[in-house]
Amino acid sequence: MDLKYGEHNRQSVRVYQPPNKDKISACCIFIHGGAWRDPSNTAADFDAFGNELSKTGIICYSVDYRLSPEIKHPEHLNDVLKALKFIHSEIKDFPCCLSGHSVGATLVLQSLQHSLPLKIMLVVLLDGIYDLPQLVLEYPDYLSFVTEAHKDRDWETVTFEAEELPQTNFFFVHSTADELLSPRQTKLLVNKLERKFPSSVSSVIADFGSHNSVYQDAKSNRPMPPLDEKDYSLTTDSSASDSYLRYNEKDRNPNIILDTDQHLEGTDDTTLLPVEQTTLKTVSIKIEQLLQNCDNFDTLDPNAKSEVSNQLRQLLVEPKYLNGFRKNAAAPKAFKRLFRAQEIKDSNEPITNIEFSPDGKYMASSGDDGVLRVYKVISNLIERINTEYLDHREHSSTNQQIASDNESLKNGSSIHMAPVFYSKPYRVFEGHSAKILSLNWSQNNFILTGSMDRTVNLWHVDRDQVLDSYELDDFVTSVKFHPTDDRFFLSATLSKTLSFWSILDREALYKTTVSDLITATCFSPNGEHLLVGTFSGKCICLVTRGLDVAYEFDLKNYTKRRHASSTGESGSKITGITVHLAKNYSPIVVPSPAPVPHIPNGMDWKVIIARNDSTIRMFSFNSRSLEVKYTGYTNSSSQIKPHLSEDTRYLISGSEDHWFRIWHFIDKKKLTQAYKDRYKDKSGTKKYLLSQPKEAEKKRRFSISGTLDTFKDGYCLYKEKNCISFHAHHSQCNDAVFAPIESSRILERSNDSIFLLYYAIDPKRPPPDLASSIIVSTDNHGLISVFRRDFAYNIKRELHSKYSNVLNYTNSTTCPKEGSVIASLIRKVGPSSSRHARSRSVSQERSTARPHKKSASQEVSVIGGFFGGGIAACGAVTITNPIEVVKTRMQLQGELSAKNAHVPRPYKNPIQGVLVVYRNEGIKGCQRGLVSAWIYQLGLNGCRLGLYEPIRNTLNRLMYPSRDPHTVQNTAINVISGAVSGAAGATVGSPLFLVKTRMQSYSNSIQIGQQTHYRGVWNGLSTIYRQSGFMGLFQGVDAAIIRTAAGSSVQLPIYNFAKHELLKNQIMEEGTGLHLTSSLFAGIGVSVVMNPWDVILTRIYNQKTKLYSGPLDCLIKIVKVEGIMALYKGFEAQILRVAPHTILCLVFMEQTMKLVKGVEMTLFSAF
Repeated sequence: MDLKYGEHNRQSVRVYQPPNKDKISACCIFIHGGAWRDPSNTAADFDAFGNELSKTGIICYSVDYRLSPEIKHPEHLNDVLKALKFIHSEIKDFPCCLSGHSVGATLVLQSLQHSLPLKIMLVVLLDGIYDLPQLVLEYPDYLSFVTEAHKDRDWETVTFEAEELPQTNFFFVHSTADELLSPRQTKLLVNKLERKFPSSVSSVIADFGSHNSVYQDAKSNRPMPPLDEKDYSLTTDSSASDSYLRYNEKDRNPNIILDTDQHLEGTDDTTLLPVEQTTLKTVSIKIEQLLQNCDNFDTLDPNAKSEVSNQLRQLLVEPKYLNGFRKNAAAPKAFKRLFRAQEIKDSNEPITNIEFSPDGKYMASSGDDGVLRVYKVISNLIERINTEYLDHREHSSTNQQIASDNESLKNGSSIHMAPVFYSKPYRVFEGHSAKILSLNWSQNNFILTGSMDRTVNLWHVDRDQVLDSYELDDFVTSVKFHPTDDRFFLSATLSKTLSFWSILDREALYKTTVSDLITATCFSPNGEHLLVGTFSGKCICLVTRGLDVAYEFDLKNYTKRRHASSTGESGSKITGITVHLAKNYSPIVVPSPAPVPHIPNGMDWKVIIARNDSTIRMFSFNSRSLEVKYTGYTNSSSQIKPHLSEDTRYLISGSEDHWFRIWHFIDKKKLTQAYKDRYKDKSGTKKYLLSQPKEAEKKRRFSISGTLDTFKDGYCLYKEKNCISFHAHHSQCNDAVFAPIESSRILERSNDSIFLLYYAIDPKRPPPDLASSIIVSTDNHGLISVFRRDFAYNIKRELHSKYSNVLNYTNSTTCPKEGSVIASLIRKVGPSSSRHARSRSVSQERSTARPHKKSASQEVSVIGGFFGGGIAACGAVTITNPIEVVKTRMQLQGELSAKNAHVPRPYKNPIQGVLVVYRNEGIKGCQRGLVSAWIYQLGLNGCRLGLYEPIRNTLNRLMYPSRDPHTVQNTAINVISGAVSGAAGATVGSPLFLVKTRMQSYSNSIQIGQQTHYRGVWNGLSTIYRQSGFMGLFQGVDAAIIRTAAGSSVQLPIYNFAKHELLKNQIMEEGTGLHLTSSLFAGIGVSVVMNPWDVILTRIYNQKTKLYSGPLDCLIKIVKVEGIMALYKGFEAQILRVAPHTILCLVFMEQTMKLVKGVEMTLFSAF
């Protein structure tokens, strides 16, 4: 039944009524295609499907509309909108599916940009057109019907962005057998929508026949496969980030190609692993569930424990990190955990060019073999499984071991951790007969290649063959797409010719000849200008429209000559040139008679130029100054070029010496200060601006009166020598680039192990630095090396420590049982590899199950810990004893005197006090009581540091019997352990501390407190024993226990807590610096807690008469007479003594414990 919504005969809607009108469940609306002009496409196109769907209780409508050339856009859209409004009056609020084919899909999306009254639940688009400018670029012949249907050139605006469309469910279908449209239109829009609506977009790219068969198959003998049958169905796996198709292998249609399914050339393996297979190392592990199982490990049965232990091992496996050479401390520090993630070798010829696509999905490589290869970044779980599976199978069949850091397999990809690219090239383009010298990507994934065969070829990543080829008159040294319009590109040849081409017109719009051989080119950020580098080292700026020269400059290095025959005025070949729009740091803007580019206020063009003199230079367009020279790499005869990271923090370049190097791009402080120093007069205040061009000329050391400026290296603002170097290859490193940020984001969605770990503990933690997380380099042997930063390293260390009991589970290295999932994988790989796979599995698990590494203090015996701790403390007290003498006297001066009493206080502060003691008593006075302090430290710290670990481990075993006691960090247990060990030490060392205090308080020149003179330690002990008996030796032991327990209870806990937090938050790494910083925090905490008790102890020990009956009596009297602040007398000296003493004691202990451990191992080995 046809209903009219307008007066024209095509303004009608065909209705397909269900048999039972009372049980209508939904509505489906179809809009036909036909290039806006084909009269054979009508509302009847939907008859077959309309009749079938109506039988299921769905009411269907097929919309017809007026055609061109009778009308033009937007009248087609107005007809459709009118028809949809008419349909709404019929169906009211029924849930609705809106579908369109070809340009009907275009009309559907245009309709969605308007406020529709319909309740649209699903949008189905079949072989649609979604971007007219890209359609015309891909199919120039289609321009005829496009212009026929649109007024003027308004078709150029017909493109769709995700922000312009409402959020609903989108389902895209495209037939690979479509003779009129490639899948490119579908992929372009799907990619856009997936970024904004990742869970609402699905797509199927399959062989559904010709262009019209997509919707007409219901009338043919080969029906279109319904979506609800088993041969394939749309599903979303919870462990993957993308939707994908799951299907049975036996029923698989070999013509169905998915975005996640790569057909590999040269191999019979065109099938994916079953989705259920979970045996490969990069398969998705549900981190939350795994960590929960680790927390409840003791409650699991043995089989589950073995599975959890294996999963944790494969998750925490650590690669071998590269040793980067940093010239000094100012070199970049962000690459400490760089490792080789993947190696790809598909050629034996040198690879000279690599470049990522702007969307980060692909990387192209080319070189001397004339072949362009495109590699795809792993974007989902299935691709990751496939990559690991193919590598595993290849590895097993050849019975080879994993390649080392500097070696790769002769064919195919090495097996490494966390691969970035699919294991085989996504595309292999063979259209050149000679070496490819240059390649470039467009914003829409077109690729240009320039070759020594004198041709430029145009490719697209979705097409197997070359799209177009352009013949030139000489070797093509450089090709570049226009940065804002990829319908145009620039070519440069060795014959000094520049050509600006129109792809649609297939002709050069502008041509010009420059004065020298062209070796490098680059467009400005806005595309209005371009820069050309020449063989002699000259740089030329031209206006894009017309290719007129705007400005020229030459970078001279008078101290280096490229060849023995060259003169001092000749430059070196420019091998790479890049323009970057950045902040302007120059205080001047130099005028020039030449027409130079307009640069926004506050911004500057930074021109990065690499030459064959092993130097990269950065030139400022605003100030016409040579700002920075980057040195440290080798480039004397190669076409090596530098690259910026996407966040412009780092500059990277290959090198002829097999290394690649990374510099900070701009040191803002250095550059700003260099400008200030350059452009100021003797008074330091006057700046040379536009009003003083002559003075500015003098400062810049070159003339601006001519059209060619010459810059000398001697007047560069500053030199950047601070780089970090990595040995990447065994031959010349031809190119090194950072992957764009989007590549890392794509990788994150593929269940990449590094990202899984990074967010394992805290999913909301700030994202890592992605702009420099992936580095790719090439060499002369055809090897592509992929390096990654392991920003999850500290998470691994933390999980290693926390779950050491899981990693050490004894049954975790058993071979797979027959019938297990692992065994099924071995059978799938091949029968000959089973024994090798099992042996590798055992060895790999043993190597990756790294138990918590005990420190030396945790491995020595109790007696060894006693002596090791005591010796460390003796070394520390030798250095801090003079401060201890002054502290004792400062705590005694003004004893029980009112705050306002005029009592002499000869010791004002620690430094002044040491000087007073030295002037009156000499070095002997500064070291009073040293021998007693040594013996005391053996008793006190020997117990405190030697017994701390045994007590803590004993308590940990009692509280946590299922965990490694060395790895448990419980604050309460740590405090108790420190207090008990400190109290034991205080009791043992109390007699010695009594003698030490009285000896340090004695002075024959300045008498403070009650004076007692002992000739030595033994004299003091014997004198006290004769006068007061045995108990007299332990006078004040209660105060000593309180004082020491207070200090010990916070010293090691604060040290351990500070060390743990510094490591956890990636502030510092294991080493001496970490020990010093942690010790500093511990020393400050000890001083604050212990000083009041230290004052009490000093006075009780020093008293001859019974001034104080005990610690509490002393505390009350001090506060009552002298005030509460008297408890912090000598606090400055305490800080100055305890902080260095704690630092020295704990640092010395790290070494003494190692020494004691070595002695014990030698002694024990003899028995």
